[in-house]
Amino acid sequence: MKPADPDLTHPYLVVQTKVRDKPVSHEYSSFANRLGPNFVEKICALAKHEFAMAQSKGYTTEYCVEAYVSHLQLVFTTIESVLNKKNIATANAMEIADWNEFTTRLISRIESDQKKSDVRKKQLKSRYLGTLTRYAKAGLIPMRFDPKVLSKDGPYHVLQTTPWKGGNAVTYDYTDIADIIGRDFLESACTLVKNLRQTAGVEERTWLANYASRFDHFIRSLYAFFVEEGYVSAQALSEEDWRQFVERLGNLILADQVSDRTGDLLSPKTKDRHRLCTNNLMAHMAVAGLLPKKFEIVSPKGRKRAASGTANVTRKADPDEGAEAVPLSPFAFLIEKHKRKMPYDYRTFQPLARYFLLRAIPILYRFYGAGSETQAKDYHHVFTSLLLFLEQHKQSGFEAEFFSTLATHEYASLDSTRWEKMLYEWRDHLINSSPAKHVLDITKHMKIQAMNRLWAALADSLLVPAVKLKGIKGAKSTLKTKNRPSLAQLSSAKTALLDESAIELHAATHKISQYFDESDKEEAREFINALCANLPPAKVRALTLDALVVEIARLNANRLEAIRRCAEKDFLHWFEHWNKGQHALANASHSPEEMVDLLDRPERSVSERSRNRTRLISGKTDCHLGNALNLLIGALGGNANGISGRYHHIKRQWGGNEALHAYLHPHKRATVALWTIILIDTGANCEVVREMPLACLRKSEDPNHMIVSFGLKARAGYKRINDCLPIQPQPGHELSAVQAIQHYEIMSSRNRKIANGEVAELLFLDTRQNDIIGITEFRARDDFKEFLQDHAELRDLPIRPSFIRPSYLLKVQHEDPAVSTESAQAIADHVLSSTTGNNYTHRTHTKLVYVQKVREFTRLFQSVIIASIEGAAEKLGISPEEAEALFSDAARSGLGIACLNPKAGVQPGTRRGESCTRLDACPNCEMRYLVGTVDNITDLILFEEYLKSQEAEATKAHPEAWETRWLPWLALAEVALAKFALGDTASAFLQATEKANARRPTYRPFKLF
Repeated sequence: MKPADPDLTHPYLVVQTKVRDKPVSHEYSSFANRLGPNFVEKICALAKHEFAMAQSKGYTTEYCVEAYVSHLQLVFTTIESVLNKKNIATANAMEIADWNEFTTRLISRIESDQKKSDVRKKQLKSRYLGTLTRYAKAGLIPMRFDPKVLSKDGPYHVLQTTPWKGGNAVTYDYTDIADIIGRDFLESACTLVKNLRQTAGVEERTWLANYASRFDHFIRSLYAFFVEEGYVSAQALSEEDWRQFVERLGNLILADQVSDRTGDLLSPKTKDRHRLCTNNLMAHMAVAGLLPKKFEIVSPKGRKRAASGTANVTRKADPDEGAEAVPLSPFAFLIEKHKRKMPYDYRTFQPLARYFLLRAIPILYRFYGAGSETQAKDYHHVFTSLLLFLEQHKQSGFEAEFFSTLATHEYASLDSTRWEKMLYEWRDHLINSSPAKHVLDITKHMKIQAMNRLWAALADSLLVPAVKLKGIKGAKSTLKTKNRPSLAQLSSAKTALLDESAIELHAATHKISQYFDESDKEEAREFINALCANLPPAKVRALTLDALVVEIARLNANRLEAIRRCAEKDFLHWFEHWNKGQHALANASHSPEEMVDLLDRPERSVSERSRNRTRLISGKTDCHLGNALNLLIGALGGNANGISGRYHHIKRQWGGNEALHAYLHPHKRATVALWTIILIDTGANCEVVREMPLACLRKSEDPNHMIVSFGLKARAGYKRINDCLPIQPQPGHELSAVQAIQHYEIMSSRNRKIANGEVAELLFLDTRQNDIIGITEFRARDDFKEFLQDHAELRDLPIRPSFIRPSYLLKVQHEDPAVSTESAQAIADHVLSSTTGNNYTHRTHTKLVYVQKVREFTRLFQSVIIASIEGAAEKLGISPEEAEALFSDAARSGLGIACLNPKAGVQPGTRRGESCTRLDACPNCEMRYLVGTVDNITDLILFEEYLKSQEAEATKAHPEAWETRWLPWLALAEVALAKFALGDTASAFLQATEKANARRPTYRPFKLF
């Protein structure tokens, strides 16, 4: 199916396609009168735009029609049926209730189609509901209209979720149990939960987790309770019956061990959340009259009531201070250095393996404590899952001998065969159980590897025999990773192209995509989309490959320069702001001690202190600012974060908390600006720049440059990374990275005097905490986002700090005339060029350069091979003029070799475009190729004989020139002739020997010196 040229001016024509060479028009003017011409035109325009955008991303016409056009017929006919039934004039006059009925009819029509399978119906429903969501976002239907809740008709239906990654949709529908629960009760309860989606004031995912899913657990548990106890409906339950059910519900929540959705273990914290959300739900049901009173599931720990004056919400103290210590048994323990307050508890498994656990607990304590808290948590979950599996296996009655031995002192007699069998059955359960089907293979693989490490620790302590489980083959390969994008790949989310531009974009993308396989096409589209946002798509489409490479490289360099320019502007602004504060301190009329005495001394009256405040700091002069800063220094050490009262008014007077502190210390925007400038000027990793030491500058041998030291690079074995940067700004810059570092060191000097020793030795500091600390990764990332939002040219691009390094290395590589990886590799300080290429610089425009080089080499090599054969043009049927054009760059040297391009200018002393005269440099030249034709071998035989005849005399008369110029030639000739005499070229070698014998008497060589 190929798209024909549609009439884009037709308001009701979306696209015209061809099916079996017959034109098919997706045109909907027949609905204009009934639905309203304006409404139909807007729907068609949206579908036309979505169709063009999908095609520009490389999707086929068939897919685009199926996804964005084919639904219109059913949507329009369904709307028309609602209008006719309710006698409504046009679609624009429909109310929310009318749209709800439209959705119900639409879903019913899909479900009633007997020709489609259940899977296909589910796909269609998901697609149609997604379409209606897009209509709502475009303002074509009411924004309050929510197709997710209204996708089903029926009083006992709550919702059907959309499929989550790797899983299936979940339907919350209770029609099948309505007769048992009671229809009136169930309908009212379902209505309550659906209404809470609007009235609870939470996001949909929160409503789903805290209300819909807990309601599902409540109703399903109530149904089981009814079946077991023989109740006929909810209305028949007394208050005591409800109390018993709530108690049972609490026990069920406490007994839950594994999540039904993910298969992971439920932590005590998650169970507490389930209990609290269920209590909240029952409170709503009690208010609505569905329950006789407000019931509550009591925490298994009981209620904690604070003594008078000790409640955590009324005093600043450690929330765990005074809390009752949990008595630990030999089967539970805490890791002191971890923040986890809940013990690693195995008490419930005593009946399974009491004596085994008594020996295992000390080993687990040491093993968990040797790693991080996250690692300990993962090991605990894995070991608990093994114990749960063994417990379930025991209850099933299998392997009775194994479990009877495990429960006694004789557990050590269990050999490796029996343990291996159990461990592999646990592995199979982990991989194939129903909840595990929704878990990624890489996650299962990591759990198996965690079990291997844990079991190795137990085996090393001679508790169990050594057993190693196999991982999941190919698990890592299924985890798709993507290199961090360069700046030239980023497009604004707000960029929208007109239909004509979208068509040009699609053509440009298709033109470039043909050079790449499927795995690289997505990256190519990103580069083209970004370029089309800066150049007209028609111009991009017309670019040659060479010009396209240049434009992409220019876009990358321009965006790097834009970020640096904005960072430099911010740094200079806040450096000037800080200088103003220093000037104000110099002009202050009173010292810090005097300011504290005049404004804070308790012996002075309130009126006197108020007069002093008005006289000394209530003004806008440098003297008033200097006095205010001295008060800040004298009373609070220069840090008034979190302090209100008088200081609140001082902050407001001088621009706010951050602006006031920036007179004394570096503003957070100055910190992130310096970080950004160094990243762009060096191309270093975000982490090593963020962890730069204070003493990061030292002199170099060049007086115009300084050596800059970064933090320790973990991947390089914690090696200190250094770079050399110019002291003075480069052309186009007002500030160099070295100057910015020097300014920042001075600006942060006050903080360093009060920071602890390790923090004071770091370059980048964060003063927004109660303590002065080194700036963290997350704080730096958040500040960078705020920095982007402050600059119009950057705010719409999804830039991250980690994107700067690949962009910088790409810039360096494309500034190299040969576009060689070596230059970027040296800057990146990588041992292997493959690390630089695969992770940073082998991007779309770099690969296009390689495509061009391969093409050029293939053309030249083909010319060399054909030009080396006498009469090749005649044999190929090529005219003399065509042969001259084809072989113009190829040359037979007459010495037995062929040159790819004698006018390449690659040898010293030669120029590009002029014929090379350096015959002596051929052996080591990159343009030299040996082609085993009879003529070439003949030339090489004769030239070798000539060199040998001149060797003795040349070594005496011109020893140095002979060794550097002609001895390599002789070595090359000997090796080449030995190769030509064997294999496929042996026949040509024999013919060349005969031809050399015939030419020898007339052979006239040139002089070597």
